[in-house]
Amino acid sequence: MKKLILTLVVLALTAPVSVQAITFTATDPCDGTCVVEFDAGLDPNVPPVAMGLTVTVDGSDPCDAITAVDGIDSFFDIYMDYAYNDPCSYTYGAGHPIADPCAAGVASLPSMKFCVSMGGLGGSAKPLASAPMSGTAFVLHADNAVADPCGPAVTGTISLNALRGGVVGSDTEPMATNLSIPFSITISGECFPSSHADYAMWVKAGKPDCWCNAYQCKGDANGGFGGKDKDGKRQWVTGPDLTILSNGWQKVDT
Repeated sequence: MKKLILTLVVLALTAPVSVQAITFTATDPCDGTCVVEFDAGLDPNVPPVAMGLTVTVDGSDPCDAITAVDGIDSFFDIYMDYAYNDPCSYTYGAGHPIADPCAAGVASLPSMKFCVSMGGLGGSAKPLASAPMSGTAFVLHADNAVADPCGPAVTGTISLNALRGGVVGSDTEPMATNLSIPFSITISGECFPSSHADYAMWVKAGKPDCWCNAYQCKGDANGGFGGKDKDGKRQWVTGPDLTILSNGWQKVDT
């Protein structure tokens, strides 16, 4: 088993280029997480057995840092970078997948940039027999991010980590992927602050999103800009906003 683990570490770092295909998606469920999934169905004979993926958060706000990574498919329970310093004494299933994106070895969270480095053997009885063709690679959490009424609180990219060979298939070859891909994490919550003097009125009105428009206080009713002026500057209050105002003019609550 230890020899197999050491072999997996070496393969993930040195395997040549292949034509196998695997697709990744990053879904934002608007609950403070991002679910990263994979599908290798284009070649049902070659499932992925090792992944080295770099997660990079846009910007530099430390509140946007990724605070946790979980939800990993149960097949991927060997963490090569955790085993890096002493692979011969590594215990199957021990450690975590968070690694330094630029060098061999582990890293820690929260972080704005890190690598998810993991692999699997499927057990000693039938090695690789349980390798999944599709599933959840991992789930990103941003527990310190602040809700943004205008869109995702956190954005970034997921890309191949060249140092670790990207994604390796059961044939020991790196798999062609659709990476890099963008990801986002939206924090659910009320866009209108409860400390505002009109909060009770906003609740009574049904918590309309239009109250949260950046230019709402200047007459922007639909949250978009209708055009540009002669100098190329955006016009936030235009005909559609006047139509909304006209349709509601002097109407009363029922």
